[in-house]
Amino acid sequence: MTRHHVFAGPTVPAARVQALLPGARVHPPVAHGDLLRLDLDPGDVVAIIDGVFYRSAAVRHKEILYLLSRGVAVLGAGSMGALRAAELDSFGMRGVGVVYRLFSLGLLEADDEVAVLHGPAETGYAQHSVALVNVRFAARRARWRGALSRTDECALVEAARSLPFGDRAYASIAEAAMRRGVLAEAAHGFMSFATDVKRADAERLLRLVPAVTARPSSVAVTSFLHEWLQEARETDVGGVPVTDVDVLTYCRLFAADYPRFHHRHTLAALAGEPTVDVARLERLACARAESLGILPVANLADWTHEEERDGPYEAMAARILVRAARRPPGIPLVEPLIEGLRRETAFEDLRHRTAGALRLGRDLATRAGVTEQRISWPALREFFARRWGRVDALTLMDRGFITEADFERRARRFGPAALMGRVPAFSLKAGAHA
Repeated sequence: MTRHHVFAGPTVPAARVQALLPGARVHPPVAHGDLLRLDLDPGDVVAIIDGVFYRSAAVRHKEILYLLSRGVAVLGAGSMGALRAAELDSFGMRGVGVVYRLFSLGLLEADDEVAVLHGPAETGYAQHSVALVNVRFAARRARWRGALSRTDECALVEAARSLPFGDRAYASIAEAAMRRGVLAEAAHGFMSFATDVKRADAERLLRLVPAVTARPSSVAVTSFLHEWLQEARETDVGGVPVTDVDVLTYCRLFAADYPRFHHRHTLAALAGEPTVDVARLERLACARAESLGILPVANLADWTHEEERDGPYEAMAARILVRAARRPPGIPLVEPLIEGLRRETAFEDLRHRTAGALRLGRDLATRAGVTEQRISWPALREFFARRWGRVDALTLMDRGFITEADFERRARRFGPAALMGRVPAFSLKAGAHA
């Protein structure tokens, strides 16, 4: 039986979704990772209307392509759905409605055309601002009815566009338009022509869903997609959802000997031989890299610390290979690293330690409002500089982080546990606290 999943919020409420598409499973606005967590079969249908951005990572294109490759139909309309459909319609995602068509034709380009400020789920995602695309349609209708001149129409749209998306209420837009010379009667009168084109598109999509069939496609599975898939597989640990990537991140951040572990298992993945003889792995990995033209590296200063350049060539070259392995486009390493943790450590113990650290952050956010974003990044970075000896690009690569931004994003989740001294140093080799 075909299952229907709908991601909606401020554009169209859940009750309306259910009225137009009985039996659909309604989800909050889609965020990065949400699609990969769905239990889907070929032939199922996913409809994207609303999605998050700005303070949260937006749904990635590759996530949608992955669903399409599995025979799942993906449709978009209204808001984030219209944006992604316009970007991916040539790959099999289907767009519905006027907003989608305007984006697909290039007549609209900016993401903030559909962005609105809204409340949380408890408020029904109540909208606190109006989408710029709706302002455009209201102003155009007002001109067609003779209530605005073409000059006033343009001035109203430009006034709306000049405001941050969260400040775009009709009254604020009218005030901004009057400062541009639009008469008060025209500036306030155009509000009577307001129309919610985003919602109209969303409702049209919902009516079309029952007739939709999937069109199989293909997708290249990159290292990033590999990791996102791992991040989507959660295990409940005492009420805390924990992924294997969370456990790996915990070790990257806090295990004293993680760089040694990372070096060996990355080389094993590169060499295609799971041996414990690190010197042999270095020889195999270097030979493979030289055959592919990856080695030798011209600018050693970009890839090594000065004190590392006096050692044996193969050891230095292997170190460079490991550091470069996760740089875009990257090599899928998350799965072999997680499997390495399972073989070498008490993985269940690590999972519970990870859950404890994440629970601390969750409780702090709930009780005191101290979210990840409010944690002092300089203080947290200084914590790891003391813990590791230094924090620079090469040190981060040795711990499996692609960039400083990747490090910050992952470290913030464990920030409260780190800054409150709740994670003593431990060794993966010993599997116990040091």
